[in-house]
Formats: sequence, C-alpha cells, structure tokens
Amino acid sequence: MLGFHGDESVSSSSNDRENTRAVTTSESTVVEGRIVEVMESWPLQLAVKSGNVCYQIALLSETTVSLGGQPVNPQLLRPHQRIRVTGTTYGASSQAMVAQTIEVLK
Repeated sequence: MLGFHGDESVSSSSNDRENTRAVTTSESTVVEGRIVEVMESWPLQLAVKSGNVCYQIALLSETTVSLGGQPVNPQLLRPHQRIRVTGTTYGASSQAMVAQTIEVLK
C-alpha cells in the first residue's frame, strides 16, 4: 500500500504512471485514475484505481460531475473512464473519500 502526505505525487509501474496520481493537501485530496467499478447504490459509489491504490469514492447529491467543463449526470460514469476526483478522505483509511467534484478526462 502506498501512502502520501502533503503535495507528494503517488505513482507505480511505468504502465500506470502516465495516467494516475493522487495528491493530498490540507483541505482536500485529488485522485486521478480509472474507474474499475460503479456500485449502483445510494450514495453512488466508485472504485477508482490510481497506481497501486484502489480508492472507494462516495458521491453525494451535491457532488458535481463534469465532462469538457459541462455538467453531466453521475449515472453516465462507467468502468474504464479516466477521472479526476476532488474530495475529502474519511475513516481510518485515506483510501475512502467523499467526492466534491469529478471530472471525466479525455
């Protein structure tokens, strides 16, 4: 398991390195990676792989999802999409997050 503090980037093998990263600041956490699972629960939850770490991300009704700068319905999120999530971690693990914003990357 990889840990991160401050403004360090987290990455793994050269195959994952170009499209994944996670950065923690004192206010929020930013995770960039690929959706590996969408759980159709309430709240909607995503499993997102960034490097060697799999994050469990919960979306709330106030979470905004965008594509190309335009808001989109969270139900459009699908496995294999590359996304950037800004949110706050909770619990004992820094791998559980509540998303504030999700940007679908091209």
